[in-house]
Amino acid sequence: MIILYKVNKKSKYKSVYTCVYTLYFIRKVHKLNKSKFREKYGSWAVVSGATNGIGRAFVEELILLKFNIVIIGRNQDALNELSKKIERNNLQCSPLNLDLSLPNSIDKVFEATDKLDVGLIVLSAGFGNYGDFIENNLSDNCKMIDLHCKTRMRMCHHFGNIFKAKKRGGIINLSSIVAYQGTMQAANYSAVNAFLQNFNEGIGMELKKYSVDVLSVCPGPVDTGFEKTAKMKFLLSSSAKTVANASIKSLGRKATVFPGILAKVLHYSLHGLLSRRLKVAIYNLAFKLLVKA
Repeated sequence: MIILYKVNKKSKYKSVYTCVYTLYFIRKVHKLNKSKFREKYGSWAVVSGATNGIGRAFVEELILLKFNIVIIGRNQDALNELSKKIERNNLQCSPLNLDLSLPNSIDKVFEATDKLDVGLIVLSAGFGNYGDFIENNLSDNCKMIDLHCKTRMRMCHHFGNIFKAKKRGGIINLSSIVAYQGTMQAANYSAVNAFLQNFNEGIGMELKKYSVDVLSVCPGPVDTGFEKTAKMKFLLSSSAKTVANASIKSLGRKATVFPGILAKVLHYSLHGLLSRRLKVAIYNLAFKLLVKA
């Protein structure tokens, strides 16, 4: 019994040592990957919705990674301020004041980036609305489809071909946790994000053979200006920095990331365990509890 105890004790210590060493090794490898992030994806990144919220948080992360950045937004003063911040870090910046829901604006993005070594795009521009679909403005809902679906599809097609030719590149496409089920008071928003989620997964598999990484980002409620535009209030939310940081870490390692504790809990606790009908009911109950008009 004494011998058995000693063996078990040694085995226990060995297991603890192995666990600690493994965590150290993973952290070390992860830090190495982060340090080579720019080398892998090129010298220029394009960020839409760059002047606030999640897009702004991505710009902050990319500054730390020493990327030159094409920033796209609709607020000229915010673009000027952000451009100066990027340049103060001895990086180049190309600010574009564009409304990407307009078809001709996308062509201007392609023209502005034609001579740049773009290896990463972050598609963050978007908006939502709150309330019954039939009570909301129909033109706003159509504009949401144009911005979230058509614009991003064109951006992914254009840069996807460029990345394919280079045999490297990264696409980060912002979706939402509501992509996985219909959501009352946000029916159109959940629908466009369902399109994005399926689109991201599909092109991710297609582009993998060209060493192009595609990441779908599905956060829950995030503390940004989004809720003001959508005329709602989140009672519990993650920070934009949390979303951007988790996404940068996940690119090339995952197909989809769920930043923030709430998004993880909602997805992993329900997905695949319940019938779709019950899952939709639970999600909508959570939505009603966490969101106020």
